Amino acid sequence: MIEQISDEEMRTQFTYFKKMFLSNDPQVTMNCTGAMLHLISKYLRQKISDIETTPILLLLEELSNIAEGGSRTFIGSYNQKSGRRKLTSDHMRKASITAGIEILIKGDKTLEEALQNAQKKTRLPVTRLKEIRREVKAGKRNKKAQEWMWQQVHAASDHDYENAANALFEVASTKGA
Repeated sequence: MIEQISDEEMRTQFTYFKKMFLSNDPQVTMNCTGAMLHLISKYLRQKISDIETTPILLLLEELSNIAEGGSRTFIGSYNQKSGRRKLTSDHMRKASITAGIEILIKGDKTLEEALQNAQKKTRLPVTRLKEIRREVKAGKRNKKAQEWMWQQVHAASDHDYENAANALFEVASTKGA
């Protein structure tokens, strides 16, 4: 019989995974990724009978092969350009901050009120928040992050703007913007 995993245990594990992913140690991140995918697979099999988890297994095998110094089979860049790698996580953090600000404005806060709220949650100076917002809205660095930001703004519920914005600020504040 498969050991049952509670929703609370999943929350606890994902809090741990978040800390490990932010450690900036590639070995820890790789090991944590494998553990996380294994846990997701177990949880899905527990919740949904006869679910096909082979894609997760294949991903685990690919990661294991890469971790052991082997070549990758299907994980790769869709953009084969040379040059400096874009820091997608940095773009997404900035997009999260901007989405939170825009959601608060959508919920009838003034720009200044939204910036003050973001400042309290992210602990970034208002001047930096204004720079981030201007950069993301202009799409200067990453168009996909900008598109994602607008998706979050449009998806925000009419009666839950504050919680939606705060969740985005929480995501963004896990590492400095």
